[in-house]
This record gives sequence, structure tokens and C-alpha cells, in this order.
Amino acid sequence: MSRDCISMPSTCLPHQVSSLAEELGVPVLRHAIIYELSDRVKELLENAIEPVLEEIVLGAAQVQQLFTLTLNRKDRRSGMLKQTQVAGLLVSEGEASAVARVRVERGAGNVLHEGRVVSLKHFKNEVKTVRRGLECGIVLANYSGCEPGDILTFYDIVPRKPSLYEAAAGSTSSGSGGKPKEDG
Repeated sequence: MSRDCISMPSTCLPHQVSSLAEELGVPVLRHAIIYELSDRVKELLENAIEPVLEEIVLGAAQVQQLFTLTLNRKDRRSGMLKQTQVAGLLVSEGEASAVARVRVERGAGNVLHEGRVVSLKHFKNEVKTVRRGLECGIVLANYSGCEPGDILTFYDIVPRKPSLYEAAAGSTSSGSGGKPKEDG
């Protein structure tokens, strides 16, 4: 599908232009009312803008205690090792989510790992989310370097379609350099 088009007020189009547009497969859009023309041009430009990826923080939890499980092959899930580390967490903000991405931080913003959750349990039950103020156990995919005091941030990356005005402002400034914007 071509993103090219000719959008113009409803006037007489020279035959050479219309035949060339038809030959190239470029649609010609005619509008009798000028504000319809400007709205259509704005819509076409906005549709051509690539979505921006934003980071939405769902919650945070602090590692309270660590446990090591020795699992035989049939009990292991993808991302679990034979000696699997389970981090006992206290959810301090929002909620911990089994389907979210997880960032492990130690100290002042020192990111140690970013990855996925393999298992999230509240008591002995496998759960999808754990709310603020509750404790849970978590196994992270292919990571076993947590220590007590580490902060786990649960987040999602979601695409958002910027408006034409946001895109124009972003192209004239340095912007975020393509990194996800944190929603606080």
C-alpha cells in the first residue's frame, strides 16, 4: 500500500496529472470544503507517524529473603535452572504481575537485570498479580543474582500513537533518543 496521495480542493485536475497519478497508483482525493481537506491531510500525516514505545510502571517490590530450590527436570519450567533461586518479596507500590517485564535494581538505580517472570506465588498458589502490602515468591527467567534489599520494578512497554503536533515537536528537539518514556 502506497502512502502517497494527492489531496486537493475540488477543482479541475489537468488530464496529464490525473493520468500520471492513475498510472502510478496514487489516489487523488478531492474536497469541496477546505477544512475537510486540512483534516484529511492531518489524518494522513498522523497515520504515517510511527508509534512511540512507552514504559508503564505497574509496581515495585523489595527482596526480603532468598530461597534455593533444587528441581528435577520434570518440575522445571522454561527459564528455570536446576538450582533455582526464589526471591521472597514485599510489594511496596502498585502490584507485582506475572505477565509484566521485571527490572532488578540494586542501590541508586544500578540495573542488574531486565527480563520476565517464570513463576509468581502467593503462599503456595500460583497467581497473576499480588497487590501492594502483600508478600510473594518470584522466580525470574534465567537469573539468580538477587540479594535482600534489591528492588524489582514491574513494567510493561506499550505502543502509543503520538499526535501530529507531538511528532513535530519531537523532531525539532533531541527527544528521548528512542528510549521508552517512564510514566510516573
